[in-house]
Amino acid sequence: MTPMRIWTLGLTLVLASGLTGFYMARHPGLAARTTSYTQSNVISESEARTVVERFFPVQLQSPKNKLRTYGFAAGNLDNYGLPKHIVAVYANGADSIVRILELRGNEFALVDESSVPGMSGTEPEVQLVDMNRDGRPTVVISLKRNEGGTDVWILRWHPDERELYLVSPVTVAEDGTFSSLLHNAVILDTTGSGNLDIVNTPEIDIHNIILYPIFQFDPILEHYIQFKTLKELYHIS
Repeated sequence: MTPMRIWTLGLTLVLASGLTGFYMARHPGLAARTTSYTQSNVISESEARTVVERFFPVQLQSPKNKLRTYGFAAGNLDNYGLPKHIVAVYANGADSIVRILELRGNEFALVDESSVPGMSGTEPEVQLVDMNRDGRPTVVISLKRNEGGTDVWILRWHPDERELYLVSPVTVAEDGTFSSLLHNAVILDTTGSGNLDIVNTPEIDIHNIILYPIFQFDPILEHYIQFKTLKELYHIS
């Protein structure tokens, strides 16, 4: 890798990691693999917001905690056909819940609910991205941490079992609480394969950019695992 290429990649990651939420570095074809409510020709943004608000989980509401934040995206979790799902993430700062709402006739119905112990924060953002070019959108969620920064969580939809499962790299505490290993993560194609990888950028530091770990999806394990660091990938001495 040339010094200019290192500098360009480093600048991209530094700028991206300073943005709110997660960031997907643009490359040809990515826009066609990313969906949000604005691309839905079935339901408008205001209509989707009304539906999402109607399904706000009761268990996240309490007199002691009145914080109600949510984010959502519309698409088709089974494939990239006509949008029929809304993926909504609800958070109150202490806990969060992911709900899948499916259009059935003229009404949306709750078809799945997931809660990952330890997945908490505020101002959730959601995007559906075909990370592996398999035609199935991956759910990418970001949540602002109370202590600062952003955690990113990755989930996949199982079309047969009709449920989401966690594929993020995480650590698990003795009490069963999960902690995401993705902080201020950047999503981009690091190898030129067309598949999208996740680069963890915990610090905005150009000098440490080559040490940032890259996570790739393992189709056998059906999980994101650490692949290499940027230094190892590009053989930087």
